[in-house]
Formats: sequence, structure tokens, C-alpha cells
Amino acid sequence: MAETCYGKGTVILVVEINNNIGTPIRNLQNMLRVISQNDSTINLIIADGIFGTETKNAVASFQKLYDLSPTGEADF
Repeated sequence: MAETCYGKGTVILVVEINNNIGTPIRNLQNMLRVISQNDSTINLIIADGIFGTETKNAVASFQKLYDLSPTGEADF
């Protein structure tokens, strides 16, 4: 398990990830949903706990917005 922190200004995204499904992914998706309510460049996604295409695209949008390499991976 690892912890990932991204931040710029007052936005901080922290997620613990073991694999591509389950509660940690759902937590990531919920955080991305909250951020997307204030920034339309991040698509509103469904928090289903599965790291699929929509989640990958939302992560990449978040990364691009905060000047990170837009890989779409919640990397460490």
C-alpha cells in the first residue's frame, strides 16, 4: 500500500491504493467528483470503485490541471 499526495494551492488529493478496485478507488473517484464540481475540465465520474477509462481520464485531467505528467495513473 502506498500513499499519493498531489497538491497546488488549496487542493490536495490523497489516496491509498492496493489494486484497481475497491474502496481506495472509490475514495479517489469521490475526491475527483468533488474537484470536478468546481472545475469543469475534470469530467464528473461515477464512484463505482473500478479504475476504468473514465477514472483514468479524470486522473489525467487532474494531473494536467496541476502541472503533473498526465499519465492517468494514480502513481506514487
